[in-house]
Amino acid sequence: MTGKILLVDDKKGFLDSMKLILGGRFQVDTAQNGREAIERIKANQYDVAVVDIVLPDFLGTDLLVKIKEVSPLTEVIMITGYPSIPTARYSLRHGAFDYLERPLSHEKLIEEIEEALKRREKRLREDREMKRLLIENERLRSKILSMREELLEVKKSHSIEKAKLLVEVMGIKDEYVKLHLMSVRRFTDPIGDIYDLPKEVRFDLELAAELHDI
Repeated sequence: MTGKILLVDDKKGFLDSMKLILGGRFQVDTAQNGREAIERIKANQYDVAVVDIVLPDFLGTDLLVKIKEVSPLTEVIMITGYPSIPTARYSLRHGAFDYLERPLSHEKLIEEIEEALKRREKRLREDREMKRLLIENERLRSKILSMREELLEVKKSHSIEKAKLLVEVMGIKDEYVKLHLMSVRRFTDPIGDIYDLPKEVRFDLELAAELHDI
């Protein structure tokens, strides 16, 4: 499995030898201190960073936190010649893929990098799927809201039609109601003109006036 790897260690000999060994499998960059590592992380998308705990300008654990801030999906393997349980716990709690003790064989490091690449690929798939689901969820939400508005309009239209029918039936059955309807209808247009009401509001006003005594 290929990948882009950043090696961070203050020992140039270690960096040169590991770059030579890993270069046949991965694309490898190196940094000899924390500041250089951060600059490279900001400028490139690394799949895995291998970070020494002891650096000239940074604690490796602080660099781990910074890498995760800048590039959350970059897997970080911590290595140290001075292992401690608190440092190991801190590293794993803050997102390190693993915490390895020196001396470290080339085979072991390659194995760890390949496992880290597998986890990164899985996380990338999950991240893409989550984004897809969020987009789909928003699309469905918009569609449901649109359908709800359409349904409300249909229900409103049907209710108005029923109300109008009720008004007409009452007008036919009762002469007083019929005359009263004719009277109130005469006032809706003047009121609409005074308040500059749109057509649909005038319609509702007329219907409300017709229904208020029923």
